Amino acid sequence: ETLTPEQLERIERNRQRALQLRASSTKIYESQHQITTTSAPTRKQQIDSHAGFFLDEDSTSIDNRPVVYETIPIIHQTKPD
Repeated sequence: ETLTPEQLERIERNRQRALQLRASSTKIYESQHQITTTSAPTRKQQIDSHAGFFLDEDSTSIDNRPVVYETIPIIHQTKPD
């Protein structure tokens, strides 16, 4: 069964319309993707020093050394009589 020229023309119009819709939806998707990938700069965490100012948190200067406590001898003083 062969298609009439009107049917072929309608098929071609629908194909062109579908291609245009696909192209426009791709552009919309790309613009939305670009908007979501650009984020606002985040505010750095500030540490309260309890001395009237804040310290900026620097994630690169974290010290991972263990804390060592010195034991000191207890000196008992006797009271003079």
